[in-house]
Amino acid sequence: MLTIDGVKYFGEKELSSQYGLSVHWFRRARHEGLNLKYHKLCGRVYYKEKEVQDWFRENLISKE
Repeated sequence: MLTIDGVKYFGEKELSSQYGLSVHWFRRARHEGLNLKYHKLCGRVYYKEKEVQDWFRENLISKE
């Protein structure tokens, strides 16, 4: 995890563990343009915690 000005950024491995999805899923989402925003620093990919939470909240499908 990386924190800049109080904003938390997570790497792919951290998000993979937190959300139960593979690192490959996050890479595929990025390359397929699923609108999951990401940021690069020194060649590494990071995701803002709030942006990831918002994306999952907006794309969560509930079945009743």
